[in-house]
Amino acid sequence: MIKLYSYNHSAKTLSKYSGSTISASLRNKISKSEFTEELKSRDEYIRHFLNLDRNKLDAVSVLIDFINVNDIKSIVSLGSGSGLLEFLLCQLNDNLTVTALDFDSALIQAATSYFSPNSVSTLKYLELDMRDFDSIDAIIANADLIVSFGALYIYDDVEYQSLLSVLNNNNVRYIVDFHAGCLSSLGMIKTQIKNSLPVIINGHKLGIHHGFGRTDNQIRRIYKQSNYNIIQSAALTSYRKYYVLERNIIV
Repeated sequence: MIKLYSYNHSAKTLSKYSGSTISASLRNKISKSEFTEELKSRDEYIRHFLNLDRNKLDAVSVLIDFINVNDIKSIVSLGSGSGLLEFLLCQLNDNLTVTALDFDSALIQAATSYFSPNSVSTLKYLELDMRDFDSIDAIIANADLIVSFGALYIYDDVEYQSLLSVLNNNNVRYIVDFHAGCLSSLGMIKTQIKNSLPVIINGHKLGIHHGFGRTDNQIRRIYKQSNYNIIQSAALTSYRKYYVLERNIIV
């Protein structure tokens, strides 16, 4: 496991928060400073985030196929960000009930305003700290499937196991993890060098700590320690690896 730092922010943001770990309060500050124009209208919001997330559309396609084959009715999305992908899910399958969770209040408010409840009655957005496992526990009770479009890499190993325990205790059958932090062994080495020599490599200080990088084997080891089995795994254009997991059912 290795720390991942994001440099995909304005120079002002990077200068002010260099080396900081992303949190609900910091994420809100960044959104309000960097997405001011994009949050003003529905068209601008969709245009901006569709451009950012266009490579993730293959993940939406994979998920829709899995939903249809397994007759999934209720989904909770952890770390929904803009909420656009969850909106597309409901547009592609009108039998779905989707609850999208994120700790960015600015994006949750915008997504709620633009996508729910008037346009899609089965879609709702909730502001929630991704490390507040008690609150997650209260929300996921009736979910058939938990999906994450790249957000689970924010957890360290202990937090990851805490989340999996909550999902297991609520009898959540499926998890679909489009994992943003999966790195090759070479990628791990390059990231370590980048973290150790940020001024030389990047020309400035560290970025903002968004999550953790792991090899495929390290991610599989985390899941092996849980009550979930990987039933499908592959690479996509948008993600080095995604994992579909099913809960062990003890008869």
